[in-house]
Amino acid sequence: MYLAFVILTVFHIQFVLAGKDFGAILFEDLFRDYNRQLRPGLNDADVVNITLGMTLTQIVDLDELDEKITINVWLRQFWLDERLRWNSSEYGGIDEIRVSTSQVWMSDIVLYNDVGKENKRPLQKNVILKSDGSLKWPTPALLVSTCRIDATYFPHDKQCCALKFGSWTFAGSALDVRAEADHADLSNFQSHSGWWLLEAPVYRHEGNYKCCNTKKHYPDVTYMIVLQRRLTYHVLKIFVPTAIISLIAVFAFYLPPASGERVALSFTTLLTIFVFNEVTTQSLPSSSEDLPILTIYFSCMIVIVGMSCISTVFILNFYNVPPGYQEGPDMHGTWLKYLPKLSCRKLRSGGNSFKGRSYDCHSAPKVDSSRGLSSVAPGTHGSDSPTTVKTGQVLGCNEEATGNLNHRNTFGWTDGADRERHDGNNGPERYNAEIAEGIQTLVRKRDDEEESARMEGKWREIAYMLDRLLFWLFLLVTVAIAVGFAVAIMLHDHMELPEACGM
Repeated sequence: MYLAFVILTVFHIQFVLAGKDFGAILFEDLFRDYNRQLRPGLNDADVVNITLGMTLTQIVDLDELDEKITINVWLRQFWLDERLRWNSSEYGGIDEIRVSTSQVWMSDIVLYNDVGKENKRPLQKNVILKSDGSLKWPTPALLVSTCRIDATYFPHDKQCCALKFGSWTFAGSALDVRAEADHADLSNFQSHSGWWLLEAPVYRHEGNYKCCNTKKHYPDVTYMIVLQRRLTYHVLKIFVPTAIISLIAVFAFYLPPASGERVALSFTTLLTIFVFNEVTTQSLPSSSEDLPILTIYFSCMIVIVGMSCISTVFILNFYNVPPGYQEGPDMHGTWLKYLPKLSCRKLRSGGNSFKGRSYDCHSAPKVDSSRGLSSVAPGTHGSDSPTTVKTGQVLGCNEEATGNLNHRNTFGWTDGADRERHDGNNGPERYNAEIAEGIQTLVRKRDDEEESARMEGKWREIAYMLDRLLFWLFLLVTVAIAVGFAVAIMLHDHMELPEACGM
């Protein structure tokens, strides 16, 4: 009878135990006397060691104007709580459970340089608790952090954004933070269309803060996101248009001055560079410390194009000499002696052979006073060789004349006696004298016109040579500046960490 009672009791106990919820029992036993306000550890002197890990999944945005970065990450925190240990064999082999973050002690580790509003995605509310007392809190997060932008070598630039994690209230003597690995996990990273992710190293620091008025050291773990800008879009958007605008500014000197469009083209190019500079740099932060090389290049181009506009005005002034302007540079002088060599251009007029016709008394048409109107030799008009006259006289150039026509009267006589002798003559001599004087007037007028054309030719020759000289000069300067800036940008490939991240 007694044996039967024992057997029934054993079977009853096994039946009850088989139907009992070990998870509920474990939960009740663990948190019966647990206080989540107390730090993990058996005594107050124990240091809580937090291990922090991060998986970088996506770069959502890098706002260069406001200098902040938005990224998607998976965060992990590991720590040990001695008060939450159990023997899994006593609880039906349960080795780990999920508990709410509101039921266990949680660290106050935050992102120090957070500039975002509240997380747009709710944090994970559960913590994985194992039988040895270790806890793991994995949570996704959308982080918005400050990121100092150094646009010096834009668009071939590298940027480093620091994510600094640490406890907000616990010093290193109470809570220590260390990284899970020396790099962030990039196995699940999705590439960005505008940036290459080069690396994401981790650094640990310890420092004190003057704001806290304490000598205690606060450890932190900093993930440095190193990015490099993709060039294809910026080459097509910036480099190619800039090169074309620069060449247009230079080749304005190749337009003939007579075209009348040079000044308009030069000033249009200048305005284009102003607008292009504004559009290109408006997305970059305004900083006097890190002035972009591209902005310096645009400033140089503005100066060059401005000087080309001024040079164009002077060249057009040389080319369009006012009528009757007789003073000009000597064809044998310095201008035309060195300009052809410097401008690699030959004189259109043959250099020293550019001479106007010179007429004097001995090259004037000669008239035979006994032959009337027919005495004007047929070869004199438009010819350099004079035609002799039968009487041996040249009207207006006799022996009494000194060559100064200002001392003569209208018909070439020098005194009143001659006038009286001829006033009564109605013969051909007076008529021929008038004709000769008219011819002399035409010759002088032609001399003036040819002299004016000769001086105008001088100025235009100088304008053409200055055009060519300035074309080569501005072309060499423009190419040298462009190549210099391009080399300076493209060869910059070194970044000192963590100094580049402002640490």
